[in-house]
Amino acid sequence: MNATFYYWLEISFTEVRPNADLLKEPGRPRTTRIQNEMDWKESSQSLRCTVYKVEGHNRRTCPQRASSSSRH
Repeated sequence: MNATFYYWLEISFTEVRPNADLLKEPGRPRTTRIQNEMDWKESSQSLRCTVYKVEGHNRRTCPQRASSSSRH
């Protein structure tokens, strides 16, 4: 065998790179559905706590629920 013989032959080629404009964006894809009147939101109501029925906060951020954790 010749000392200059390589097991894998060297191949010359041009570098191929993907088109940056066609790459998928990260995150959840936006919907392609056309929205109509049924999808429009009406004016949102203020927060109302479902535990104590008080406006201004919800069940998750209820200040009284945190202090009385034995109730729930």
